[in-house]
Amino acid sequence: MPRIPRSYLPPAGTFHVTILGVNSTAIVRDDRDRLFLLGLFAREIVERQWRVIAWCLLDTHLQFIVDCMLTSLSAGMQRMNGTHA
Repeated sequence: MPRIPRSYLPPAGTFHVTILGVNSTAIVRDDRDRLFLLGLFAREIVERQWRVIAWCLLDTHLQFIVDCMLTSLSAGMQRMNGTHA
């Protein structure tokens, strides 16, 4: 089942977010890379006042459940993924 378009989502709420590598390839290579990505994630949590309910980082993806404003989530994900790429 396809995901709901972002334009249909409420302006604030609890969202399940996934960062996934292309073709399920690794998004982190080693512990240093993991710490770098978690540092970027922590920066967005603090600066954008996200309330993270749960998170999981595996080699191929990062998933988290967050309570926040949708515009804040969009901007934070763009900065985090753009920096990590």
